[in-house]
Amino acid sequence: MIISHRHKFIFLKTVKTGGTSVEIALSRYCGAEDVVTPISPEDEPIRREMGIVPRNYLAPRAAYDFADYYRLLMQSEEKKLYWNHITAGEIRERIGDEIWNSYFKFTVERNPWDKTVSDYYWRASRGGPQSFRAYFRKYRGRFKHFNFPRYSIEGHPAVDAIIRYEHLIDDLTSALQRVGIAFDGSLPRAKGTSRKDRRHYSELLTPAQQQTIAEHFRPEIELLGYELESAPPAERAAA
Repeated sequence: MIISHRHKFIFLKTVKTGGTSVEIALSRYCGAEDVVTPISPEDEPIRREMGIVPRNYLAPRAAYDFADYYRLLMQSEEKKLYWNHITAGEIRERIGDEIWNSYFKFTVERNPWDKTVSDYYWRASRGGPQSFRAYFRKYRGRFKHFNFPRYSIEGHPAVDAIIRYEHLIDDLTSALQRVGIAFDGSLPRAKGTSRKDRRHYSELLTPAQQQTIAEHFRPEIELLGYELESAPPAERAAA
């Protein structure tokens, strides 16, 4: 997540949408007073090579209570004011209505069927369920919390622009133009090694699984007009 006071924008980071790559790219434009939250330990070195480190995301000591001091003393865990996947409502509560209403807010969303397949492979690579059947049995109850609640408040989208993962470079370029940034199109590749099977989701998910996704991701499907698609002819031939 990034709050850029320099360019007056807020980037809300979603899950399985290339958010880490976008966050690293956006960090290049941030100033000393901007909020830049930490990313995963395996991806942070990519940003560090650019001379960029997380900043201004920790809570001041004045905001600590007894439990916070206990965690600091016993676990060396500092209290965070902002974090990686903080929601729109939590950001607004912390920065106040004046900044929230005046800054340009944007996020990234992805076709929910493709996003779910990506999440499955990410979890499987880390010891999670090793079949789609097992994955759906364990995680489908959490699908409704998968991104839309991060960029909505009280069930309504709270951002000024939603970048589509399917048109990431073009949409990001257009969004950044609105805050005076000439984006060069450079996106580092982060968290992109988990998925080995690149077949279209229609080749991987059963009709019942596709329907489950349609039901759980209804808000973003209706918002962005995503539809179930068949694999392009070239992909079917390759499969």
